Amino acid sequence: MSISAARMTVEEFLALPDDPNVRRELIRGELREESVTTRNPRHAGCDTKLATALENWRTTSKIPNVYIGTGDVRCRLPNTGSTLVGIDVGVFIGSEVIRQVEKDTLLSVAPVLAVEVLSSTDTHESVREKIRVYLAAGVAQVWIADPDFHVISVYRSDRQPQSRNLDEVLTGDPELAGFNVRVASLFNR
Repeated sequence: MSISAARMTVEEFLALPDDPNVRRELIRGELREESVTTRNPRHAGCDTKLATALENWRTTSKIPNVYIGTGDVRCRLPNTGSTLVGIDVGVFIGSEVIRQVEKDTLLSVAPVLAVEVLSSTDTHESVREKIRVYLAAGVAQVWIADPDFHVISVYRSDRQPQSRNLDEVLTGDPELAGFNVRVASLFNR
């Protein structure tokens, strides 16, 4: 992802003309752009399987007002300066998010969970930066899914990162009470 020297506000970012060939994010007021490429089948499959597992949990959970978004859910992250990102899979909870989904073109609340599925264009630096930005915004859990190595890494602000491999179960406690899924079921193998 290239970093533009230009600093801008979220409003200036939103006023940029749409370009179907460029994916843009605004991280702490810095424009980030990359050429849009099609997602490889491993990435797309992992997105789908994670979203399906989370949606299955949502339909049986007793937690009200849960929204599961996929496909680069546009989100303005609070407490991070001018930051607007696209989240691969996000879990948002609360009546405010439900209102925003119905009326707005972007969400302005932090998700409880942000999932990023690694792509061939991701760099270590860009992933590390996104984890830090998510946690600073109040995201309780950040999952980094690696479809090549079949690992999910879980980041939280209150503990050391943990990795879950094919032989393990991924849980969402305490924020996603009752969510659990075998990691092996999240990857095409």
